[in-house]
Amino acid sequence: MGALAGALILLAAAVVADNPEATPAEVVIPPLVAAVFTAGGLVAAWRRPHNRFGLLMVATGMAFLASGLSEAALPGPRAAGLVLDTLPLAMTLHLLMAFPSGRVDGRAPRAVVAAGYTASVVLQVPQWLLAGDSVLQAADAPGAADALFAVQAAVGLGALAGAIVLLARRIARAPARERRTLRLLDAYGLLALLVTLAAALAADTGLADEVGVVQTPVLMGLPLAFLIALSSGGFARAGELGELVARIDDEGPDALRTAIAGALGDDGARVLFARDDGTALVDEAGRPAGPPWGEGRRAAEVRDRDRVVGAIVYDAGLIADEALVDEVARVAGLAIARRRLTAELRAALAELARSRRRIVVAGDEERRRIARDLHDGAQQRIVALGLDAQRIARRAEDPERVRVAAGDLTRGLADVLDELRALVHGIMPAPLVERGAEGAARWLAGRTPIPVAVAAEGLGARPAPEVEATAYFVMAESLANTVKYARATAADVRLSAEDGDLVVRVSDDGEGGADPAQGSGLRGLADRVEALGGTLRVDSPPGAGTTVEARIPCAS
Repeated sequence: MGALAGALILLAAAVVADNPEATPAEVVIPPLVAAVFTAGGLVAAWRRPHNRFGLLMVATGMAFLASGLSEAALPGPRAAGLVLDTLPLAMTLHLLMAFPSGRVDGRAPRAVVAAGYTASVVLQVPQWLLAGDSVLQAADAPGAADALFAVQAAVGLGALAGAIVLLARRIARAPARERRTLRLLDAYGLLALLVTLAAALAADTGLADEVGVVQTPVLMGLPLAFLIALSSGGFARAGELGELVARIDDEGPDALRTAIAGALGDDGARVLFARDDGTALVDEAGRPAGPPWGEGRRAAEVRDRDRVVGAIVYDAGLIADEALVDEVARVAGLAIARRRLTAELRAALAELARSRRRIVVAGDEERRRIARDLHDGAQQRIVALGLDAQRIARRAEDPERVRVAAGDLTRGLADVLDELRALVHGIMPAPLVERGAEGAARWLAGRTPIPVAVAAEGLGARPAPEVEATAYFVMAESLANTVKYARATAADVRLSAEDGDLVVRVSDDGEGGADPAQGSGLRGLADRVEALGGTLRVDSPPGAGTTVEARIPCAS
């Protein structure tokens, strides 16, 4: 498009320069204005490819170029120039009314633009047909032509005045956050329209040339004002945000992301959702999706009121306008907050599936361990004792040897019984079965090689067996981790009944730094507690000890 526009600009300048009566200003100024508008429009279209405003700027530049052809010597270009001589006025009004979205919204702006095109096109052609240049003249009716010119002037001046009023009102009514961005362009647009209005009023006076000298550079400055507004972060928000608002409620798994990506002009943009507990970000499928984001990418927080509900990950190299990202995040906040619930549910279901799988795997591993312990320990001992019993039977004629062998057999059976008791204790210790969670806590404290203080408050009636068993495993695993990893000198176990929950707190004075996401022990505890509708919290700041708290509903 740039190459084609450049070729047209050079061609138009050559056509006008071929007219010996054309002045240097008539040869240079229209192509120069066209070049400035076209260059600005191409930059705008490159920066915001989804917005029509850049193409509208290019079209305005071509209108200035076409109007300059009225000074050409060739009949065809001259006729086109005469017909389009006042089109730049309508295009300029269109530009100012369409900023920043590229679309003209509202009845009053549309009426101004329609009046501008009526004056510049609809009322322009009949004048040259009724009286005027010999290239277009089809009839000799100067009176009718003069009447049409008067109507054209009235409509054109009315369009100019209306645009001036609308720009002034837009500046006054712009929200505070937009005034800094829009004020420059709207103020400059006001200046350009006022100068154009002055030029129109001075057309039949001796000041026409002086005003014309001012009008041309002022109009040439419009593209620069548009580009400054683009760079300041206020360009094209309304268009893309309007499209985002229209599409934000579209159904489909990728509709929201597609709408936001379109508003940003970044096809690789991602939408993430915050978990309820604020611990992680997930995608629409509920999969964890935290940092790192990738080279050159950033994440903008999305808030609904004062709450973080998600993030938009975008290409910082592609989108230099960070204010636009913030505005898209603000507009999309409610939709992301609503869809976050779906993502949260999917994440919870995915975590539930993973938790159930871990429970199944842990159960299978525990069964294999029990089977292995029985096979390698008690089973082999029992087989050996059975062989001893057979040998005793074969020696019935020697009472003394039978007596000694029977004693060995008795001791072997006692050892097997102790081994079986230890195995059963590992599965469900007798103190827990006989005395409940408090008894199991004191039994565990006695078996732990560091001092462990046990306290129980308001336990009342014993809860369901599965609740007590879960509380026992929380205490046992926590104390085992304390001894193995915490380098603690003492620990505390506290049991209490709070709001219908059995609360287990195990704390130590060790070095802290425990990560519940690492290792299978704490994760397995969390799965077991959550399976009963409870929660497990691990607080382990480095150097300040570790506290494991489980809240287990006591429903029986």
